[in-house]
Amino acid sequence: MIKKKLKLDFYTIHSNIIEQLPIKIKSNPPTWWKELKSAIFTWHPRLGLSVPSPTAKCCPGIGEYITEAIQLKLPSDAIFKISIDGQVDMITPDMFGHMDVAERLHGSQHHRTQFGNLYPNRAVYKLHSPWICKSNRRANFMMTECHYTEDLRKHDILVAPGIINFYDQHSINMFLVFPIKDKEYTVKLKHGTPIASLYAMHEEKMDIKMHRVNIETWKTIVSKQIPSVFFRKYYAGKNTRRK
Repeated sequence: MIKKKLKLDFYTIHSNIIEQLPIKIKSNPPTWWKELKSAIFTWHPRLGLSVPSPTAKCCPGIGEYITEAIQLKLPSDAIFKISIDGQVDMITPDMFGHMDVAERLHGSQHHRTQFGNLYPNRAVYKLHSPWICKSNRRANFMMTECHYTEDLRKHDILVAPGIINFYDQHSINMFLVFPIKDKEYTVKLKHGTPIASLYAMHEEKMDIKMHRVNIETWKTIVSKQIPSVFFRKYYAGKNTRRK
């Protein structure tokens, strides 16, 4: 019996995000990877010649990690201000009202004690993706940082990893973990910056479609996944759907 493809329907209220930052199974490699040669040559004095040695570009594990991901990118320029007490504020161009559009980027402070002692001297900010996603059956994806891009690493920003399936949870949230410094500082991230990667934890073929919906439809999709409980909403909803 031939199993049907795993359907992934991504929804957003912003048509320009579909045009500018489409969801793709393959992701483009970063500039440093494109410029990296397949071999380096080192002088071997006994042989009297240069001997080639493979670089990371010859490693299939690294190559596939870079390209075999659904990459989630920043839909807007964003400036993050991190205070010495761990407060994080985000500013985006949509906040200034000179464009007649809804904000493409949302987020909220997430108290670091919710992670226990995992992130000492760091501040956690929960970033809400402009995409929500529904699948036709349960299939897990691992969400991780875009490790081989330099955009977040140069600012020492971590992304908390996790497992998600879009049958039980439709919203996509990413936890950015900023260092707390002796002085207040700001970080500017550009539109299109890779934030997180989704890796399929299965070998199913996927059929990805993108849809532009109105805000009412968006809210309906999101609200259907969330039962009215104080915590463990994901498991409460998952267990309910199994009954």
